[in-house]
Amino acid sequence: MPFCEKCNQYRFPVYNVAVSMIVVNEQNGKIMLIQQYGKPVYILVSGYINRGEQAEKRCCKSNKRENRYDGFAYKI
Repeated sequence: MPFCEKCNQYRFPVYNVAVSMIVVNEQNGKIMLIQQYGKPVYILVSGYINRGEQAEKRCCKSNKRENRYDGFAYKI
C-alpha cells in the first residue's frame, strides 16, 4: 500500500473494493486476528481488490501477505 511522505499517511487505491475474511484454525476452532500498522487493536484479515481481480484470489494473497502462510483454502 502506498505511503505518502508528505502527509505521513497511507493512501488507499481509488478503486476501493475490498475483502475481509475470517481465518479459522480448523484444529482448535480459533479465529486469527492481526495487528496492522502498529495499532494496538486486532482486526480480521482484509485486503483491497485490484481492478479485474477475483475476490477469492485476493483472499489468498492477503492471507499469505499478513500471515506468511501459503496453505490457504477458502469457503464462500
